[in-house]
Amino acid sequence: MEKHTASTENEYRVYKERWFILLATVTLIFTNIMQWVNFSAQIDQTNMFFCGPDGFQDCSAAFLSNQIYQIVAVIVSIIGMYFATVFGTLPTLRLSAIFNIVGATIRLISSLPPLQNFFWRQFLMIIGTSIAAAAQMYFVVFSKIAESWFFPKNRASANVACSNSLELGVVLGTILPSIIIPSTLTHDIIHSWSFFFLNSIVAVSCLIPLFLLFVLCRRSVPKTPPSASSQHEINGPVTRGILKCFNSQGSSISDSNHCILY
Repeated sequence: MEKHTASTENEYRVYKERWFILLATVTLIFTNIMQWVNFSAQIDQTNMFFCGPDGFQDCSAAFLSNQIYQIVAVIVSIIGMYFATVFGTLPTLRLSAIFNIVGATIRLISSLPPLQNFFWRQFLMIIGTSIAAAAQMYFVVFSKIAESWFFPKNRASANVACSNSLELGVVLGTILPSIIIPSTLTHDIIHSWSFFFLNSIVAVSCLIPLFLLFVLCRRSVPKTPPSASSQHEINGPVTRGILKCFNSQGSSISDSNHCILY
């Protein structure tokens, strides 16, 4: 535990637990993003595996696995704001980690080669992807981790670590399928264990944030805040906060810029 004295009256501290919750958030984000992009890296192979030779031409399994994430993100971001405000950062991250591992497990089951019913293979993949996509409520809390747990001088680094985990997830989610899944498209891929092996790596990786959040992380906020701004943070009703954002000119301009960029 490190101490920082701002004045004779206020003593602010940071705890070692901050590294556990930061590491949990980083691993949660990149393992979740991997599930978003890993089927898009090998589109034809994915469509052949989940739809079979007969349904390959009209198959949209790879497309659906990608688009589901973006659709669900809009919904869970609103739910995540309410959940984080009412219950706190740690319960929100724990719920995200549960969605993440459950979705990864269902996707793993869908990629079992003995499952040769292509309707159920694709259906399980879509269900698993939808559940994993619900874990994206972590987007509304990772900035609060830096504010609640880190000294002001270290907050930028904590935020960068969380942001870069998105890119790490994209990189790993693109490279691993290119290495594991055969590049040559054949009918034999429907019997291949390559998709199961790929999903196994992701599912095992999802256990890391689950362990950190449920075993090593105990609180949403530290007992003693790291700064005065953290100490005097006030959380109001979610609806009132949303209305303030809409009524704020600066927030509207910032949101418009983000919409254009994305």
